[in-house]
Amino acid sequence: MRRNSLVGCAAVLVGCGAPVLEAEVTLELTDVPTVYRATWDVQDADEVWFEFGSPDCDQATPVSEESSGETLLLGVPPLSKVCYQLVATVDGERVEGEMGEVRTEKVDAQVPYFQLDEYVEDSVEPGYILGSTALGPAARFVLNRQGEAVWSNMAGDGLLSPQTLPSGDGEGILVNEFSEDFENDVGVVKKVDFDGTEVWSQRTELAHHAFETLPDGTIVYLAIDVRNVDPWGAVVGDALFELSPEGVVREVWNIWDHTDDLPLEHNSAWELGFYPQGKDYSHANSVRYDEGHDSYTISFRNLDTILEIDRQTGEHLRQFGRYGDYSLTDGQYIGAPHAAYWTSDDTLLFFTSPRMEDESWAVELKVDDANQTASRMWSYGEGVGHKVLIMGEATRLDGGNTLVNFGSKGILTEVTPDGEVVWRVHMSIGNFPGHTKLLSSFYEAH
Repeated sequence: MRRNSLVGCAAVLVGCGAPVLEAEVTLELTDVPTVYRATWDVQDADEVWFEFGSPDCDQATPVSEESSGETLLLGVPPLSKVCYQLVATVDGERVEGEMGEVRTEKVDAQVPYFQLDEYVEDSVEPGYILGSTALGPAARFVLNRQGEAVWSNMAGDGLLSPQTLPSGDGEGILVNEFSEDFENDVGVVKKVDFDGTEVWSQRTELAHHAFETLPDGTIVYLAIDVRNVDPWGAVVGDALFELSPEGVVREVWNIWDHTDDLPLEHNSAWELGFYPQGKDYSHANSVRYDEGHDSYTISFRNLDTILEIDRQTGEHLRQFGRYGDYSLTDGQYIGAPHAAYWTSDDTLLFFTSPRMEDESWAVELKVDDANQTASRMWSYGEGVGHKVLIMGEATRLDGGNTLVNFGSKGILTEVTPDGEVVWRVHMSIGNFPGHTKLLSSFYEAH
């Protein structure tokens, strides 16, 4: 542990008409400066949990039927007094322990500061924002709706870690890491628990930008594939791989097998030097799996194209944008796309920065497969004035709002279907967010 702060007591639980119980309670600060581990040992209780929070004890850990165990107190801000209380049921009646108090510490100085600009409490989706910084230093974080980092974790020096996903078991998150200058191949996907413990790490060779997970635990990741092409020399393309829980790697798709659909043509981005290995051909920047389609959707910044791929065969199903086989009914506006995926309504939602426009948008398309057309049914960003040069993302939330991440502008915004801003934060100068996701609860991080 980075620091142990032990607060122990022999708590007497007394309820009206209930028996007296002895309970031993200990709190210990974990490697995360805002997270305490609470342990208990009680006798004859039916159920046990902790109520805690700052400034009020208005949060609760999951209920346990064990007489002894441990749990984490999650979701409290840094540098805050935290009240806590062990609660149990005995013969169906609630009994309470003594109230205690601890204090959280400050987060790492490299975790970005967020300024809250807008918060319409009755209109936002409840929960926390899971995210990371897109550039070094690589910080992973969870924000409350006041913009405070209630959980944080740092990657090592010289690494990028733009993708974060819930681990699915409610105990932590999955993250990717790779070299910030792309010079060395050190790509991995890791699980980090909410107490800061690194649980496991899986090597992902030549990985970059983004990864995805399947229901069976398979890790899906983008990787570069460098080829020497006359007359340009070394050219960096993209491939998509699956890594099974048993450690078997399968190449699902490779752009070099599909240059007829995605032509190798010189463009201005080739000369930016993004990859030291060669000219940047396609620049895949996100991958998402759709279980209903059993397909992967990839966004290609340098090709101004969104591609849907059959998971089993690797064949192209649908293409949108510059090299699309579907036409947009209201003009071509897919430029440097990012984070495209199929919503639960089977619409295509993505973030776009059209080449000749001064603004970037979140866009949702209704797709007509019979006529091979796509029409814009919703968008946000036009008239707002944010031109995003790197990244960007739009995520449909369960209640219908959309979380719009304006990438290199350093702004996270939640908007209603009518485009009303109900929550907005901006990051400290020099930082901007990578991928973001709403967690309805720390204890249900799925």
